[in-house]
Amino acid sequence: MKKILIPILTILFLALLSESYFLIKLKNDNNTFAAQLSDISTNNQNNEKLSNTIDEQQKEIEKLKTELSESSASSNKQEKKDKIDINLEKCMEKDYSTAGMNNCSQEGQKAWEQEISKNSAIIKKNLDSEGQQLFEEAQKAWQDYYEKEQKFIHNTIGQVDGTIHTNYAYGECYDLAKARAKAISSYNFDLEN
Repeated sequence: MKKILIPILTILFLALLSESYFLIKLKNDNNTFAAQLSDISTNNQNNEKLSNTIDEQQKEIEKLKTELSESSASSNKQEKKDKIDINLEKCMEKDYSTAGMNNCSQEGQKAWEQEISKNSAIIKKNLDSEGQQLFEEAQKAWQDYYEKEQKFIHNTIGQVDGTIHTNYAYGECYDLAKARAKAISSYNFDLEN
């Protein structure tokens, strides 16, 4: 019986030893799992803080975008007028002959003159009767100057030898109209704000 009992006891001992090992391992795994849960909880808290920070930054970005958009909107009139310059450049790229460039300058000058007319109508709406009268007098004086200055430019610079000088003359007339259009637009901006 001793012979049978020793192997059975050995098997039982090994089974108990194995079960103890399993229980110790399970306890260690539970501790590891608990530590991992704690880490996950800490990470979730950190992620929540990070998410809040990101949300705050996104709100700040949206606020800045809005401010930029509002700022851009106030300068859209300026950008619209500058499109005339862009159109002039595109026109000259298509036909860069002397006559072609002169025609482009004349088209651009007419576009600036239309801006002068449009902005003159707007400014009159923003002025009282005395201001309107003063503006009309100033505009008439400028118109007289503009016509005489163009004649002077074409009869002097435009007559110098070399066809390039006609380009200079048309360019100067373009710049005269552009300067007046920008001035009136600036007056409108000041009166509206």
